Order: sequence, then structure tokens, then C-alpha cells
Amino acid sequence: MALAARETLSITRAGDRGAWAGTLQGACQSKGEGRVSNRIWKTSFGFVAALAWVAGAALSASASVIVTPHYNNVSSATGSNIFVVLNNDLLQSQSSVPNAWGDFGTPGANYKNDAQEGSDGMAKLTDGDFGENVPSTPHNYPDAVCFNNTGDFALYTLNTSVNTLGYTITGINTYGGSDDSGRDRQNYKVSYSTVSDPDTFIEITTVSANPPGNPSPSNTEVLLTSSTGVLATGVKKLLFQFDNQENGFAYYREIDVVGSPTPEPATMALLGLGAVGMIIRRSRKS
Repeated sequence: MALAARETLSITRAGDRGAWAGTLQGACQSKGEGRVSNRIWKTSFGFVAALAWVAGAALSASASVIVTPHYNNVSSATGSNIFVVLNNDLLQSQSSVPNAWGDFGTPGANYKNDAQEGSDGMAKLTDGDFGENVPSTPHNYPDAVCFNNTGDFALYTLNTSVNTLGYTITGINTYGGSDDSGRDRQNYKVSYSTVSDPDTFIEITTVSANPPGNPSPSNTEVLLTSSTGVLATGVKKLLFQFDNQENGFAYYREIDVVGSPTPEPATMALLGLGAVGMIIRRSRKS
């Protein structure tokens, strides 16, 4: 869905670019000012073509999401030597308490208070710690969050009170694991909405990462990146939907979102208009 939208946009922009350049050329040539109008046209067209080429190249690039899973069966009481997670990502620094639904140990708005096997609440997904994973009987997951097959989700809203254009997302890392192979598969869909349309979600990708064999314990890391370096821009909200979990429910341990504030629009257009104005002024003086 996201790629289709980008492809449509790139086609539209490519068509607009030709019409824009043609209109500009006609306007310059209609002045009939010979050498002056020709210089204005060449400079203007050169600027417009360069700017349009950059914009078109960025929009029409065939972006693809790269899903990179890593697995191990390290047993640890701390988690620090299992996977190193971030402690300063966007969900920790720019996100409010998420709207969520799942089998959480900490009750609250939209929380089902029937946590599975000692699992905990949503705060565990953004605490900067993978947590312990040691085989135990009975199973015990104090550092994990449980999602099951009933439409569970986690919705994060990023703070745009200062960064009003939203955020450019360059990476999403998710972590999971259990003390055996029964509920270690990561299976979810991640989508985003923009500042301009915060209630319409665009899918980034769907993940299904299941370690081979029967590791015990089983730890998983999934890294999401893009072939263009950017997964989404102008982001206001991120939605993770957890359906069809392994054996009814699975355990997640951390979600890291890497990115930065979306920058202000480029000022190259103003610079280009200034350059055209300077040529006109100099031509009149000569």
C-alpha cells in the first residue's frame, strides 16, 4: 500500500514537472526579449530541471523494506549479553503512553488484566533492556509483554508539539523471545500515519520471523530498514498489530524506533528565484 502510493505520486510529479517546465519556457519566450529572455529561460530551466530531478529521483526511487532477523539461544539473567537494545530511541524520548490491547500484567486503559506466565506491562517494550531469559518451570517472563490472536495492538503517538512536521523514520527494531521455541515467533504488521493525516495508516511491512529448529531459550531480533534509507517521513503515529501469534500468544521484549525530526522544506526554490531576479536586474543595467 505504501509503495503503491509512492509510485502514483512519482508519476504525478513527473508529469507535473514537464508541464511546469513547459509553462515556464513559454512565459519566458513570450516576452520576446531575445538574449535576455533566453538567458532567463536557460537559468530558470536549469534550476527547475535540477530541482525537479532531485525531487523526482527521491519520489520515484523504488523503495523496498529490508527485514533482517537474528536469532540466538543465549541464556541470561540480565539480557545484556543477548541483544543490545537502544535506550534513547523515539519511543523513549518522543512518545506518550501507548494506546494498547494485550495480555498485560499492568492493567489500565484497554489493557486485559490476564497476563500470561508472569509477563508484564507495556513499559517493558521501551525500557531499554532486553531482560532476562532463563529456562524455567513453570514458565516465567517478567521482562516480556504478551500479545495473542485477538487483534492485539500497540499504538504510539509521537510528540509533534515542537517538531511540527513529524519524524523521519530510518529503522525499526523489535525483540522477542521465550524460554523455549513454542512462542518465539515475531509476527506483526507495522504502519504509520502522518502529521497531515494522523488517522489514516500506511503499511510499512509485515513481519514473520520464526527461529529454525527448537532452541531453548529462544531470542529474536528483527531489524527493519529501507533500501533508500528512509522507511517513512512526516510520521505522527506508529501502529503495531499482532495477529496470528504462535500457539495462541507470543512474547515481545523491546521495540526501538530510530529516526529524527522531519526537516523544514528546502529553501532552494527561493535561492533560484533570487538568481533569476539578479539576472533580470543585470540585463536591464546593460
